[in-house]
Amino acid sequence: MTGDAEAVSPPAVSTDRSSVADFAFDSVWFEPWLERINLIGHPASVPGEVWLERINHAAAMTDLRNALGRRIRFEASFPTAKPKAGPPAYETGIFEHGVVPTRIHGEAAWHDYFNALVWLVFPRTKAALNQRQAEAIALDGISAVRGPLRDALTLFDESAVLIVCPGSSFGEDLRQFNWTRLFVERRSEFVAQARCVVFGHALLHKLLSPYKAVCGHALMLDSQLPDSKLPIGGCEAAPEKQDSLEILISWLDRQAASMICATEFGKRSLTPLPILGIPGWWRANEHAEFYIDSNVFRRKRT
Repeated sequence: MTGDAEAVSPPAVSTDRSSVADFAFDSVWFEPWLERINLIGHPASVPGEVWLERINHAAAMTDLRNALGRRIRFEASFPTAKPKAGPPAYETGIFEHGVVPTRIHGEAAWHDYFNALVWLVFPRTKAALNQRQAEAIALDGISAVRGPLRDALTLFDESAVLIVCPGSSFGEDLRQFNWTRLFVERRSEFVAQARCVVFGHALLHKLLSPYKAVCGHALMLDSQLPDSKLPIGGCEAAPEKQDSLEILISWLDRQAASMICATEFGKRSLTPLPILGIPGWWRANEHAEFYIDSNVFRRKRT
């Protein structure tokens, strides 16, 4: 999150949450997004034309660009009975022209609103995702099936959760679906060491009305954090909380972009994660019985 807070006038954010069930931005998973949300507004607080204009202003002030150096701009998109272009044209258009079609009315506006926020907060990662999607389309063409690489890229873009767990075996427990060991037996250890940030814009949309089975896909970053006291994911807050959060987000953006660009990136890089099982993210998970529900916390297939 770059220093353009003075460039965009903070909107008068409405406190009326009746338009979205259980609507709240005070949940821990929205913490990395609050600065932008407060500056720009959101689909339940200001008209679509207003938040779209503010997002474009923020993009211009931060010189937001794609992998080809094209300036990113968000243009209002309106649904039609028979869309002229599907997802492949969408990705190619962003890559070649920097234009991100953005729906500003109805429930779909939330999905595209969060997509735009992710572009602002994780510019390197979004640019890397778009580049690899466009290159795969150019190489393989368009078909009814995306293919394994594009499937993995889309899964990441829509539902990724970034988890940093330096020097631990949390990643192996997660990959093996050892939920009780990870979140009950090692709970205090996880809270002290792990950092979790929701990246996927579709997942952010779902979390407006959270439910127990909502599932993300975790990308494990087994690296040394820039600051061991960085606050996120229900952990103890550092004194300079906002500065620390910005450092963490910038670091995550570089790390995730690098992993997306790696030739070995694929679905195996991601692990399904019922994210309301993350300690500190849902009050009910304070009880060990929460994780017994096999419909949500499933065993790994052999």
